[in-house]
Amino acid sequence: MPKEPLIVESTDHLMEKRMVAGPFFQTLLDTVESLGISRGLLASRIACPESALEKVKELVPQSLYLSVLSAGRALTQDQYFGLHLGEKVRPGTYAVLGHTLISCSTLGQALQQVLRFEGLVHDLGTSTIRVNADVAEFIWNHHYLGSAWERDLDESTFAGMVTFAHWLAGKPVPISSISFTHAAPANTAEHQRIFQTEILFSQSENKICFPVSLALWPVTKADTSLFPVLEKHAKHLLSQKQSQQGLVGEVKRVLLPR
Repeated sequence: MPKEPLIVESTDHLMEKRMVAGPFFQTLLDTVESLGISRGLLASRIACPESALEKVKELVPQSLYLSVLSAGRALTQDQYFGLHLGEKVRPGTYAVLGHTLISCSTLGQALQQVLRFEGLVHDLGTSTIRVNADVAEFIWNHHYLGSAWERDLDESTFAGMVTFAHWLAGKPVPISSISFTHAAPANTAEHQRIFQTEILFSQSENKICFPVSLALWPVTKADTSLFPVLEKHAKHLLSQKQSQQGLVGEVKRVLLPR
């Protein structure tokens, strides 16, 4: 097992530029606090000013997010910390993307927005979709395979997706199976409680398999009249972000529409 860092100090220039949205970071802080850890204790553990955790900015360095993720598991001693973090997801967690999702008419349309605008939430990784006959596969690729953060990133992401999908649909959504790249923990009862499907560990990719028909499910209580406005705003914010990323941003700007 890799040693779990509490303070992330990296000379990787990509790590230094990667960010997460403030509301996404806020959900992590709220989860740690809900498990009995004060902001003061958390700040002391990761050697940062408490003010950095009390007044969350619009964008937060990814290194700070990962430090709190590590410290959260260590301080709470919650072996299912990532799963419980994912269960705390709400529309506001995903900032502009979250509000865009609840204005979609179907789950399929919502999933399309995740693929388009997930970069507004974090730079932790990217998602793709594969469709095989009547089964679709949502694959999440992040930058930290084999790291101390791998399990919590995997489990919080997929628990968050499933929690949000249930919320959008107004009822549990059927999942065919879930695959994780990290090894299985000693007890997977909590995974079964949340996902209620076949769960595979030590796989080649992080993947959620679900029936293609799920894409046609309606989003309950959706205000679809807001979608054009929110989509336009999300596109503007993404364009801004890509412009700020220089050459990499320009390549994405040209290739993404194709």
